[in-house]
Amino acid sequence: MDRGTCDRLATELAAAARSRRLVVVSSGAIAVGAERLGLVRGGKPWDIATKQAAAAVGQPHLMAEWGRALGAHGLGTAQVL
Repeated sequence: MDRGTCDRLATELAAAARSRRLVVVSSGAIAVGAERLGLVRGGKPWDIATKQAAAAVGQPHLMAEWGRALGAHGLGTAQVL
């Protein structure tokens, strides 16, 4: 996950949240997990089990990064289960 992009988005979201209620839906857990696991997409699509494993690894990192970036602006994060 690109920390600079996350920080810029958090700043924009914080500005918007001053005048309205916001809910942000984010994806990317598979990509973050794949990066952390060192997986590289080949010619064949990943099977569901590999995608699930990558998502399981990536989700806590994605949540932590959003928590850090949004927390700097006094905003909270949550995961819908």
